[in-house]
Amino acid sequence: MKIATIPMFLAVTVALILSSCANGPNFSLHKLPSGRVVKIAGVMKIAFSEGDSALMLKYFTDVSLTNTVALQDEATDIWQDFRSEVEKAGLKAAVLSANTMPHGIISQTSGFNFVYQKQPNGEWSALEHKPKSPSNTTAQ
Repeated sequence: MKIATIPMFLAVTVALILSSCANGPNFSLHKLPSGRVVKIAGVMKIAFSEGDSALMLKYFTDVSLTNTVALQDEATDIWQDFRSEVEKAGLKAAVLSANTMPHGIISQTSGFNFVYQKQPNGEWSALEHKPKSPSNTTAQ
């Protein structure tokens, strides 16, 4: 490689990295019956180390993760809508995963999980609500 092309190569590489960061995370907007709009990152079936599988809804929240009351209100609103999807899938557990929007070249995000389980009497109850460890991913 010629020395004159090295700066051009570096400039193109940096431009590609920055342009991939500018796109931001993928999500779709979903309007709940309450009128609240949720940024859905994905829905996936997950397996617990003990017990049944669950359906997980990962979403991006604008609520501060330190405001657990507001996070709970948001999760309750989402759960009213998502519960039917979990029941259609024939599952007895669900996770609502509230996440901050990723930021930076090495994306950092934090989250809070809300876990629901169907009881033997058919009622759903919240099992645990716990913060997730921050995660890092590289820009793609």
